[in-house]
Amino acid sequence: MFGQMQNTERSMMQKPRKHSYHCQHKWACKDYPKCPKWHRTALRLSCAVLVILIATVIGLTTWVSRLSSENGTKDCDCINISPRKQQNNTNFTTKPKLNLCPNNWLQKRGKCYNFLKNFKSWTDSQKSCLIMKSHLLMIQDKAELDFMQNNIQDGIYFWIGLNITHPQKTWTWLGGTPLNLQLFQVLGQAEDNACAVITKKGVFSKKCCNQSYWICQRVLSAETDL
Repeated sequence: MFGQMQNTERSMMQKPRKHSYHCQHKWACKDYPKCPKWHRTALRLSCAVLVILIATVIGLTTWVSRLSSENGTKDCDCINISPRKQQNNTNFTTKPKLNLCPNNWLQKRGKCYNFLKNFKSWTDSQKSCLIMKSHLLMIQDKAELDFMQNNIQDGIYFWIGLNITHPQKTWTWLGGTPLNLQLFQVLGQAEDNACAVITKKGVFSKKCCNQSYWICQRVLSAETDL
């Protein structure tokens, strides 16, 4: 009898222990659950997507800011360039910018004229004109003759590109064209070593070795190197 009671007490004492251990283990699982593997993977993917979205937003913001800045710069350039374009169009409508005579040269009907007032022979005068990319004056028509004489003071002589050639002994321009006697006639002797000078009152013959002022002439063109 006493032995049965001891066995019963042991049995009762063992069962609560087993039950208590089981309950503790059960509550521990509830308090500290294990996350499933797919949940951790989804969390990592979400973080990666979030980082990509943030980087994309930052990149778009930078790009939009840079584009706005470039557009502003282009607008400023257009504002600065427009007046120059208008000026070029105006010049091109009348005369190209290159078609301007150098300083101290007179411009008339597409030509430039330079009245040099130091004494040289006819040959040296032509050489000096060549250095300035020009030549001694060659008169083509009455209007050009009048323009020249209107810019010459009384009593002053200027060499022009007209001289006597051999063996014809005719007045010939530097380019080889004979003088048109209907335009003007050279006053004086048509002799060897004779060259022409222009004055306010006419064209005269002088020896080419004499010293005189001279007039250089150049034709304007878009390719003229001023």
